[in-house]
This record gives sequence, structure tokens and C-alpha cells, in this order.
Amino acid sequence: MELDSLQVRLNHNETETVLARLDELALEYSEDSVALGKIGSLAADSQFRLGRFFEAAAYYANVLQSVVNLPNLPKAWYRPALGEVRALAKAASFEEAKAKAATLWQTLATKQSEFDKLIENGGGTVVVAQQPVSPKEAATQLGNIFLNEGESTEARHWFEQAIANSSSAYQARLALARLALAANDSINAKAHAEFVLTESTFQAASVAAWPLLIAARVRLGEEAYPATHYQSLIDLARVSVRNRSLVSIVKSLRSFGDPNWKTIADYWLQSDELADEIVAVELAKIVLADEKVNGGDPAVIAMAAHRILHSDKVSPSEVVSSSKTLVRSLLQQGEIQPDFGALADKADRLFGIGAKWDVVHAMALSAAGAGSPELARPLFLSIIDEPGDHGVVRKGKATWALARLESEAGNHLQAASLFLSISEQAEQSAAIKVQALRLWLEELAQTDSDISDDEVITRIDNVFLGIEDPPVLLDIGRQLSLITSPQLDELRQHVYSLAETSAWEEFLLVEQPSRALKKLIHLTRRQFYDFNHTAEIVSQWNSLPVQKRAWLRNEAGIWWEYLSLVFNSLANEGNTSAAEELAVSLLNSDQVTLEGYVWIGTAYANWKIREGNRSAEGLTHFDWIIQEQPTHQQASWGYYWKGLAAWKSGDKTEAAEMGRRLRLCYAGKPSFTWQWILDAVACLLQSSLDPAQANQNFPNVYSLEFYQQSLQVASREMTKF
Repeated sequence: MELDSLQVRLNHNETETVLARLDELALEYSEDSVALGKIGSLAADSQFRLGRFFEAAAYYANVLQSVVNLPNLPKAWYRPALGEVRALAKAASFEEAKAKAATLWQTLATKQSEFDKLIENGGGTVVVAQQPVSPKEAATQLGNIFLNEGESTEARHWFEQAIANSSSAYQARLALARLALAANDSINAKAHAEFVLTESTFQAASVAAWPLLIAARVRLGEEAYPATHYQSLIDLARVSVRNRSLVSIVKSLRSFGDPNWKTIADYWLQSDELADEIVAVELAKIVLADEKVNGGDPAVIAMAAHRILHSDKVSPSEVVSSSKTLVRSLLQQGEIQPDFGALADKADRLFGIGAKWDVVHAMALSAAGAGSPELARPLFLSIIDEPGDHGVVRKGKATWALARLESEAGNHLQAASLFLSISEQAEQSAAIKVQALRLWLEELAQTDSDISDDEVITRIDNVFLGIEDPPVLLDIGRQLSLITSPQLDELRQHVYSLAETSAWEEFLLVEQPSRALKKLIHLTRRQFYDFNHTAEIVSQWNSLPVQKRAWLRNEAGIWWEYLSLVFNSLANEGNTSAAEELAVSLLNSDQVTLEGYVWIGTAYANWKIREGNRSAEGLTHFDWIIQEQPTHQQASWGYYWKGLAAWKSGDKTEAAEMGRRLRLCYAGKPSFTWQWILDAVACLLQSSLDPAQANQNFPNVYSLEFYQQSLQVASREMTKF
């Protein structure tokens, strides 16, 4: 039967096609109860993926009823039984889900008893089609179901059942360690993590125990580096487990600022024992990221980048980024001229002509960033002048980068001409065309050229004409929000309204919760950050019924990000009581996850410091967040405020340390405007709040002007303490 291939197609969201084929198979195998059970379970999976959780539960229940009493098949019933529990839990019908879980557990015991009798009465030889599910496996899976839905008490119950039935229930112990950390029970978290390490004798499951052990040790005031366990790992573990554990240990120690991470990484990168190229590349990437974030030695950065490029076991993106880093570092040292041709040829050899031109583009960007426009310009032009019509997107990017280069060199007319040419390219997206027009206007403003508002509006109208796709409209609206001309106000508001209405209607029609949530967060981000339409966000939130909110809820960060934007919108609209009520109810809920606490706690703490005149309470929130999730992007706010508070109190050493840890949260790649500001302030905190010194300590990160602007923001916000 073709169920395996149908499962693959279902995973690729071909739901309707799969359901149609399942109907055909059900008729074909109408006399085969086992086959019908498998077909029915896959049909239930389809309903689950569509977000129809109650319908899925009913499907699973019907399948379960048809297979649970089949003789000599002690495992056939398990999939639909577990699926029913999962669907009910996802539908937030927790009491029914708990009852079904208890029934599953009883059925498991019955099936095991029947199987034992079968073996006992088999006369020495018994042929069985399948063995029962182990209690360890079942209890662990039930625990994960409830944990994923925020039901930590029920999850803990099942994880404890798993370890009561088997000393090797390592996944359950790891889950209990995570729950213990979330409950600030560091002693038990440490005990569970150590048990997995020692009792498994460093088997594969132990890899995930290292971050939990290190976090627990830090909370208990112990040294983060577990020297004894580390040595046992080196002595006892299989090479494959050892290598994966090394990466986990190095990442965890680095996140807590323990310098042993660098000692371990450097040792293994120089060791002949580390034959695993993938692990060597991972360690080199960590060293490289740290050096880049902390304004490290260009020679060390070049060495780490070279180590990555030395391997053929790298991805195209790693070749591109490492080539870019190597070129910049060599140019900064000023001693060795990069071999542009050799780097491009390696990309071509490993991944083809497309990767080659991507590397050329990356190297050109590095040359420009290192202050060598004379090297960058011919590289960009080689891409633009590439023969043929292929690589249109690549040529557009090169034209864009060259326009930026000319702008920074003061050649504003040339830059304007290049941006205008991009806006006229039929292959470019509408959002890119509008952005190019915006930059065309900005470049012309630096010259004596004059341009009429009518021409600007006409050009934008031509781009806008016929576009109905909500995501594109939202992105066009974002670009229009960055054009300050008051003559565009009417057009701007028209686009905002059209984009919001169409995106909201599209969101309401989506039948799969995770896809619907992605649509909603895209809309809400644009409304909050670009359109400043917080009243619309509040109105939309209030219009969502409780059932719809429960349907949308998941463990992904974007759900909690959405709720944080709702909180901020309520506060911005002056409804502070409703904002606080929402934040407190979420933070005190049994269903709030660690990710949820980080997002909601950050939004609430920021508000307390900025608007609520409760800076001490806000910093207390951040103390917890940066302890639990030290490198989460939202934790950067905690380091930001604590760094400003430390500087205000005269503790410049602590302020610099907060700046260092803040930059780790972005791994050298801040994405949003607010992240750029915080990242620049982090550089300033490590440079005595001196923009000139920050520009020297962290070259080619931000302009001197941006450091000065960020200092103004920091100085204003320092008055909160």
C-alpha cells in the first residue's frame, strides 16, 4: 500500500489530494481491518494538519474502536489512541485529553498482559507480527503532548511514569530537567541531567543534557564548566557522541560567558583527533561569530574563516559568508591581498556557477565595507555585465549594492540613476521597485536636481497598479512609510487601508492554524512598526473569539510575539489597565511557556521602565529572562536596560559586560531598526559611551553618525534610573 508516499505528500501540504486517494484506498481495502485502521489514521492526520482538531479526534476515535480488539496485534491501536489525545489537547479540551490518556495507559497494560500470556502459552516458539508499545515510550510521548500545550503538571505526571517504568527513560528525564529549570528547581534539574550523562554512559541522548546541566550549575552558583563530566565524556563516549557534545558544551558555556568555551574550541580545532569536518566547521563558526561580535582580531577571524573554507563539507551559504569574512579580515590587516579568483572558483567547483557569483557579490560587499571601493566596483560590474539574461535577480542585487557604494562615495547622481534603473526592471518585485524609488528620491535630494511630486506619484502609481496580493501590499506600505513627503499622505493612507483590509480577510480564510498565524504576524508587524495603526491591532484582537485564539495558539515564538504587540498596542492606545491585565494573566497562566514568558515579560518590563515609572520591577523581570534565555534576541532588552542602569550608577565595568552580552543575542546580525540601536548602544557601553571610540573599537559596524544618534537615545532613556 502507498501510505508512506501519501504521508510524504501530506507533509508537503497536498491535503486534498491525499484525502481523495485515501477515500479510494478505503474502498479497495474495505475487508481489511488493519489496512483500514492505517488509512483512517492518516485521514485523521490530514484533519489535524488542517487545524480541525475536534474532527481529527473523532476520526482517531473511530479508527481506535475498529482496531483496539484485533487479536495478536498489540500495537495497532496505539497510533489512533495517541492521536486522539494529541488532537483533544491541541483543541484545548484538556480534561477530555487527560481522560483519554488515562484510558490509553490502561489499554497499554491490558495489551501487555495479553502479550505476556501469548508468550507464556506459546510452547516455546511464538511468531508475532508486532510487540506492544513500551510503557517508557508511551508515557514519554504523552508527557510531550501535554508539555507542548502548556499543561506542565500533567506532563510531569507522565514523565515520572516513564522513569518509574524504565531507568533508561532518558528523554523523559531531560524533559523533567527542563521543567525543573522552568520552576527554578535547579537542584533537581542538575540531578536529572547528570543522571542522563552518567547512567547512559554518554549515549546519544546525553548530548541534550549538557545545556541543562550547565544552566543548572550556573543557577546554583557553581562554575558553569563541568570539568569532571567533561573529562568522562572524553574518556568514555563514542567519537560521534563526543563530537556532537563538544558543540553543545561550547555553545552553552559561551552563552553564560564562561571562558572555558574558547579553550575547548581552540584545543579541538587544532587537534588531529577531530576528524569530523562538520563538527570542526561548527566550532570554527562559533569562534568566528564571537570574534566578529566582539570586534575581535582580524587575524583570528581570518584563521577561523579559512578553517571553514578548508573543508568541502560546507553548505553554499557557509562558503559565501566565510569568503565574505575572509576578504574583509585580510583587507583590514592590510598585508595580504585576497585571492578573489580562487575563492570564486572553489564555490563554482562545489556548487556551480550560481554559488560562484554569490561569492563574488559577497566579496564585493566586504571590499566596500573595508574601505576598498576600487576593489569592490569591478566585482559588482562583473556580475552586472555577466552575459545572457540569466541571473536577473543577482544582477539586480549587484546594481543595488553598486548604487549604495556610489552613494557612500558621494556620487549621488550615479547612485540615483542606478536606483531608478532598478525601479524600471520588469523582473523586480513591486516592493523592491517602491524601495528603489524611495532611495532614488533620497539620492536626488543630495544633488541640485529637482523632481516634481507629480512624477513621483505617477511612478509609484505605475508600480502599484493591479497589485492585489496582501503580503505585497503590506511591503509596499512599509516602503511608503519611509518616504517623508507630505504630498504622499493620501496615497500612503490608501495603501495602508487596502493592505490591512485584504491581509485581514486573507487571514480569516486560512484553515491551517500555523499558516494563519504567519499571516497574522506579518500584518501586525506592519501595523505596529510601519503604519503606526495600533488602534486597528486592538480592534482586530477584540474581534477574535476565544475559540479562534485557542485555535491559533502554539509554541512558536511568533504567537507570543503577536501577543506582545497586542499588549504594546493596548498601552499605546492609553488602555493601560487592559494591557496590564493581559500581561499579568499571560505571565501567571499555567499555559505560558518559557518562550512566552520571554516575549510577554520583555514587553511588560519595557513598559514598566519607560512608561510606568517602575524601573526596579522591570529590571527584576529582566533578571529572570536573561538567566533563563541568556542569548534570546528579546533578552537583549534586559542587557540594554541593565547596562544603562550600571553606567548611571558609575559601574562602567558592569555596563561594558552588559554591552558584550547584548551583542551575543544578535550573533552579529541584528535585523530590525530597534535591534540596530540596541546593538550600537552595546558597542558604546564597551567604549565609555564615546561614539568615536566605538567607531574605532567596532569598525565597519555602524557609522559615526549612527553611534551619535544611538547615544542620544541611550542618554534620554538613562533618565529612567
